[in-house]
Amino acid sequence: NSTKPVAHLVYSDGLASISVFIEREDDAEENLFGGSQMGAVNAYGKSLTDFHITAVGEVPHAAVKLVSESVIYKGDK
Repeated sequence: NSTKPVAHLVYSDGLASISVFIEREDDAEENLFGGSQMGAVNAYGKSLTDFHITAVGEVPHAAVKLVSESVIYKGDK
């Protein structure tokens, strides 16, 4: 029940979906680094400059890792 801002993006092919959460590193309460699995759900987290990226979905570990690792930072607009 955090009131801190988090960007939430959802990517789907119509069968499966991956949620990507992007939050400021200092706002993240519990950061996931690397992979984690609970049942059919895989997650992968990493740091990117001042942000923490977490991808979660009922997809293979390789998919959440690829999505998380593909996020890039282009600077403030």
